[in-house]
Amino acid sequence: MGGESGIRASPPLVLRLPALRAAAFRTLSQLAINYRRSPATAEGPHPPRRGPRAGDRLPDTPGGLHATTAAPGYHLLLCGPHDVWDTRRIEAATRGRDHLIHVHTLGTKVPWRGITHCLVRPDGYIAYRAGGTDLTGLVGYLERWLPLSAAAARTTRA
Repeated sequence: MGGESGIRASPPLVLRLPALRAAAFRTLSQLAINYRRSPATAEGPHPPRRGPRAGDRLPDTPGGLHATTAAPGYHLLLCGPHDVWDTRRIEAATRGRDHLIHVHTLGTKVPWRGITHCLVRPDGYIAYRAGGTDLTGLVGYLERWLPLSAAAARTTRA
C-alpha cells in the first residue's frame, strides 16, 4: 500500500474558521502591523473618519494604488476632484524635496472619501494624512522629518 493509511488529511483548524483565517492572513501579510503611535506618523487637520490612517500600511485598490506608489521614494497622494488641487501650492509644499517626493492626483478611486492628502513612506506606510487642500500641516511634517538640508544632501550623493 506504499505507506498510505487511507486517512485523508484535513486542513488545519486555522483554515476552517473564517475569523482565524482572516487573522492569520493579516498577520502573514503584515496588514495587522501599524505604526499609529510612532512619533514619525501624524494625522493632520480634518482627517477622514474612515479608511487607512497615518501609521497604517497603504492598501491596494482596484485601480492599482500599489502600482502607482511602486517607485522608490515618498508619494504624496492627492485625493478628490482634480480641479481642487492648486499646482502652485503643491510645488511650494514639495520645493527642495521634489526629487524625493512623487506627486499623484488620484481623483476619487481611493480608500478615503472626500478631499484628502497623504504622504506615503518608501516602505508603503502612511506617514501623514489630512483632509482638505490646505498643505500647511504637510509642510510642517516635511520640515520635521525630511528637512531641506537632508534632502539637499541626498541630491548631492546621488
